[in-house]
Amino acid sequence: AVVLALFAGLATWYFTDLRYDETPVLIGSTEADAKSSAENAGFTFKVERREFSETVPSGTIISTDPGPGDKILPGDDIAAIVSQGPDRVFIPENNLTGLRISEAKRVLAEQDLVLGERTPVYDENIAKDLIVRADGITSKDELRRGETVNVLVSRGRQPITVKSYVGETETAATSALVKAGFKVSRSDAFDDTVPEGRVISQSPNSGKQFKDDTITLVISKGPDLIAVPNVVGMKKSDARTALQDAGFDVYAIYIPLAGNYVVRSQSPVGGEMKKRGTRITISPL
Repeated sequence: AVVLALFAGLATWYFTDLRYDETPVLIGSTEADAKSSAENAGFTFKVERREFSETVPSGTIISTDPGPGDKILPGDDIAAIVSQGPDRVFIPENNLTGLRISEAKRVLAEQDLVLGERTPVYDENIAKDLIVRADGITSKDELRRGETVNVLVSRGRQPITVKSYVGETETAATSALVKAGFKVSRSDAFDDTVPEGRVISQSPNSGKQFKDDTITLVISKGPDLIAVPNVVGMKKSDARTALQDAGFDVYAIYIPLAGNYVVRSQSPVGGEMKKRGTRITISPL
């Protein structure tokens, strides 16, 4: 009876404990190291599934079945759950640029992201009410599911106030307009009141315009001066014709019975630079 009891105890010990090994500790190892360790210990290794984890690095064993230290028969399988790392999503490569609000909501929802604040900003290239870009986020930034994405929304091109530079020098006016963001074109004109090199007129000279719009300046060439022809020695009629053809008004001093006299003097004298329309006096004296 004693011997039978002893054999019964030994059999029970064998079947309940002695024939089993302990499952090795694979948690925290890389998938490759875990497979190697399991097989070296006489077991087979398989990946049961892969799961996202906020704490376990990608490719690392999260848990095993059986667990570390559990009883396992030689040659049995050890099933492992392997980490995929944190569950992260990304915004599109175009950074949402050019999308309508409704389109952005749909695109973000596909990544389990939420459209957040919409800050209006001026933009020279993106049409009004379209998204300029995500605010502070790029397509390379990892985001948690459910995270909020704020965006900048275009108000269209930024209007620029046009200031008048009439009377200023061409250099000063052009520099100020270019600095404000405009392009500048110019033309020249004679002017009796605006000094040479200063702005006679500007178009437009007030209101609002946009960057790279063109402002046209008309720059003074000063008075329209021409040389007075020298008519001394000419007959009065020929002198009058020559001066009028040149653009001057003519006053011929009248001398009774002098007829078509020869011009002996003129004022202003020949060669002086005078405005068109200036009166030139001719005389036989």
